[in-house]
Amino acid sequence: MANLQSFQVLQQELVRAGFDSTLRAWREGNEAVMTLLVALHEQQTPERMSKLTEIVDEHGFAFTADNETVTITALD
Repeated sequence: MANLQSFQVLQQELVRAGFDSTLRAWREGNEAVMTLLVALHEQQTPERMSKLTEIVDEHGFAFTADNETVTITALD
């Protein structure tokens, strides 16, 4: 699992690139689980999605997109 600092670095870069994001953390058993949610609003253009993909890939994360929300998770 990626640590909190990795998510924070990713979140900072996303915000600098103009993406709104929220870091969520919760406990499952003895593990802390974290996801980063990105709100796309009406900005879901091919260019914005390309930039998002580039940033997320550079940091070793993966994402799923659902309507105007992207959920970023750590790759194992």
